[in-house]
Amino acid sequence: MASEEFVKNTYHGGVNNCHQIGPTTIETWYDYDAQSCYTTALNGIKTLDYANTFMSTKLEDYCEDVMGFARVKFEFPKGTCYPSLPIRTDKYGLVYPLKGVSWCTSHELVVANTMGATLKILQGFVIPWADENHYVFREFMQLVRAKRKEYKASNNIFYEKLWKEIGNSLYGKLAQGLRCNKTGFDIFLQYSKKLPPSAITNGYYASYTTGLARALMFEQMVSIGDKYEIVSVTTDGYLTNAPMSEIKLDGSISNLFRKFFHVMNGNTTEEIIEEKHRVMQLISMKTRGQLTAIPIDTNPVLARAGVQVRIKKKDEKLGSLKLDQNDYFTGVYLGREPGQKHERKSLISTRKMFTHQTDMVSVETEQRLNLEADFKRNLVNPKMRAVLGTEHIHLDTQPFETIEDMLYARIRFDVWRKNNCLKTLVDWDSWQEFYLMSLALCKIKMRLKDGEHSGHLLLRLFLRAYGQAELGLQGDEYTRKELVAKFADWGYSYKTSDFTPAKKAPLYLGVVPRTERSSHLASLLLSLFPDFDVESLYFN
Repeated sequence: MASEEFVKNTYHGGVNNCHQIGPTTIETWYDYDAQSCYTTALNGIKTLDYANTFMSTKLEDYCEDVMGFARVKFEFPKGTCYPSLPIRTDKYGLVYPLKGVSWCTSHELVVANTMGATLKILQGFVIPWADENHYVFREFMQLVRAKRKEYKASNNIFYEKLWKEIGNSLYGKLAQGLRCNKTGFDIFLQYSKKLPPSAITNGYYASYTTGLARALMFEQMVSIGDKYEIVSVTTDGYLTNAPMSEIKLDGSISNLFRKFFHVMNGNTTEEIIEEKHRVMQLISMKTRGQLTAIPIDTNPVLARAGVQVRIKKKDEKLGSLKLDQNDYFTGVYLGREPGQKHERKSLISTRKMFTHQTDMVSVETEQRLNLEADFKRNLVNPKMRAVLGTEHIHLDTQPFETIEDMLYARIRFDVWRKNNCLKTLVDWDSWQEFYLMSLALCKIKMRLKDGEHSGHLLLRLFLRAYGQAELGLQGDEYTRKELVAKFADWGYSYKTSDFTPAKKAPLYLGVVPRTERSSHLASLLLSLFPDFDVESLYFN
């Protein structure tokens, strides 16, 4: 594979993960951002010596200040909370499992190696710098940074944001057309076509930029350790209860970023991360979806997960409006129902304007509200937590072992959430029943009837063990009629004729999920058969 096509596979967007679901504890939570993240990364790019590009599978060739890209087989140690190597999915973005094969940059290899990951580079390219002293974008990035500081100092929000967009647009043009998955309507041809590369599209520069940003986030998150918690990470910032003094900013990637930032910024004392918000309690919904339950000031954390909040107030400060939007959206989240719709207002599409000969007008549509977890990480440790006068489930997360595990869970959660919301422990039990039963039935050749659950699966296997005198059962402790009557008292409808085929049916071990229903039935069975080895039937 040519190096240019190879590098396109290592180009990904920013890291976006949600590490907690639901309301946090009540304490001080900080929202930190890496200052001018993408423009700072661009500031470090030098001219490349393409002619001397070389292939390498040696990890030492991929040090932090190198334009290097690799396809690597990796495995992080058990218990790693924030594995740092991305795997792209077609539908769900980047996922960070404990092991797999990743297309990544040299910066990410440095961080993964520091974390103790086992790394085997399957294929990789390193492009040397042509001139160690010639930085491609440095003058322009210095101009962007100077303008942003100038307008920020004079409280000119519009022009500060404008120059921020100008700087980030350079990165956008470098990445335009790399993946060819975006389309635009051509008003001359009257149909949509793929967005072509720009005049300056460069996969090497784009991948280097986003790879450095992802590596920076993981290096800092890992440094926080077990003493503090991280709620979420989004591109160039993260929410945590760790004070800035507790975050280690002297790692190799942070030091590299600091060097680039100080040259661009002109101030060698300013730190590379800054505090954007500070609140007392957060509500974490999903990736790019965080709200403030208890604010400290008029500047709450408000990330709406792509859902519009249509509240307007005239002649009032932006901070007050933002609080009102936050209050409205917290009510929407805590009170959501399965299948709920939400109004959305947008401009008519270019296609409709030209094909229907209409003006550019606003249109209102309804979209299905999806504020459930996105399952980039596995949900664990359910508990109810007080928030805004009510209670809502809180869940921690942990990385999936493989990308296949993640996809399996996400696909089934998408089915479950069509008729459910994950708000209470009852909802959690419902989801666990649905998910674990799907895992169980993948392992065995058994079909359950509609409405049957893990308790039915356990009881079927009990009948087989009883009929075959296995797992500590003698098969003659009770008559069939006596057992059928017991089952009926417990809510299970069986006939005496069901015992006959059970004698010859295969007895599957390690297949029953440990749920509320199966555990309750197990306790009832053990009250009748104390020697019954029910544990041999469980797989979790």
